[in-house]
Amino acid sequence: MRTTPDQLRAMKQRGERIPMLTAYDYSMASILEVRANTGICVNQCKTHECFKGGRVDGCPMFRHALFLEENHSCRVCTYCVKNCPYRSVQINLRPPGEELWNVQKPLAGGAFFAILLATLVFAVVLPDLPGFEFSMRRILPFLPDFPSASFTVLMILLVAAALGVFWAGELLFDRSEKGARFARYSLGFIPLALCGHFANQLENLPGAGRLSIQITEQASASVAVFATFHIIWPFQLILVIVGTLWSIFVLFRDSIRDREEGLPRKPRLILYLLGLLVFYGAAFIWMFVAVGKTI
Repeated sequence: MRTTPDQLRAMKQRGERIPMLTAYDYSMASILEVRANTGICVNQCKTHECFKGGRVDGCPMFRHALFLEENHSCRVCTYCVKNCPYRSVQINLRPPGEELWNVQKPLAGGAFFAILLATLVFAVVLPDLPGFEFSMRRILPFLPDFPSASFTVLMILLVAAALGVFWAGELLFDRSEKGARFARYSLGFIPLALCGHFANQLENLPGAGRLSIQITEQASASVAVFATFHIIWPFQLILVIVGTLWSIFVLFRDSIRDREEGLPRKPRLILYLLGLLVFYGAAFIWMFVAVGKTI
């Protein structure tokens, strides 16, 4: 259930913690943004209906449109657009992922969350691989005998791996800058994670599971079938490749920003994250090929 603005105001008066998004998410890669005209908000607005509510409810994220600078604290519900009597709040188009390389206040928590999002793609795809349960029990024979044991262990291992990648990056590259540069560069994992989750959801398209592609070879009078793949398999691979290239492009734009701001270049940091992105992309391709194969 969504918390209403009236409930949020009551929580603030009681001194309770207001629920807010505290981590970066897929909204930062959106082509849409909700932004307000600063001049109108400061000089004309007296009602603050975008925040309090008017024609419809107020902001569900308890944010004033004037101070909305990043998408990770906006649900793009358009309530503020409908409420504003001065037409100050607008929905703008922008290059996809622009916020990822222009973020002003990167947080260490945001860096870890971006890496974790990409790592969790393994958690949703690996259990669908043929023989996943058998392989997990051969590798870890001490696993308890209940259905979700393998998945639970997999989740623990993946979260630990994401933490290892995050801590290694902070320790190696950002000791003097308190993680600011590493946090900003790590947001490059978000496009790859987004495309990976989209690719996984393609299997839920109506009828997708009943359509397939066969790879065959004509041998004299017979036809040999080497493998059969679900029809969504090439689209999954395309999405993963696009996500990998998109993430690499975000790293490239981050390096351009550093050069424009006169900051010292960090080639080792770029190579570290670039290597991880290529590894993740290759692993995603392998997983979707293995899951898409039916024979």
